[in-house]
Amino acid sequence: MLIFSIVLAFSPHIIFFVIVRFLLGVFCMGAMASSFCLGMEMVGPSWRVFAGVVVEYFWIAGSLLLLLLGYFIRYWKTLQLLFAIPTALTTLIYLKFIPESPKWLFVTNKTEEGHKILKKIASSNGVQLYDIKIIVSKKGGNDVPSGTLWSVMKSPVLRRQTLNITLC
Repeated sequence: MLIFSIVLAFSPHIIFFVIVRFLLGVFCMGAMASSFCLGMEMVGPSWRVFAGVVVEYFWIAGSLLLLLLGYFIRYWKTLQLLFAIPTALTTLIYLKFIPESPKWLFVTNKTEEGHKILKKIASSNGVQLYDIKIIVSKKGGNDVPSGTLWSVMKSPVLRRQTLNITLC
């Protein structure tokens, strides 16, 4: 995303601009969806609605900031480069401070890494962590069938919902 944000500011003609802007939008939506899911995993069930609403406040604040800066900075290339800075900062924050999803690690048979992350989260919350290995093996967390995008598109219900979420 960061690369596309910077390349967009140096686009030589409108066709190149439209293609790069489209790709940037695709990657932004993917990053937004995955970061939202990761954030909801880190918040307890009783706080998920509140956290989901608070995320939208930042979205609105960013839109208002875009309006304000767009009024004062009239040259679009400078404005585009200015908006690449928050992308770089959030990427560095994600890579440095936000751990991998423990749920994903357990599903992909990386239980040791998932256990370490859960221990770290539990110690920061002051909670006693019991043996996760026993819980995961009893629940059958490692027996998740793998699928492809084509298997999602075979089902009419999943196809309709997937297209509705991604295109609307």
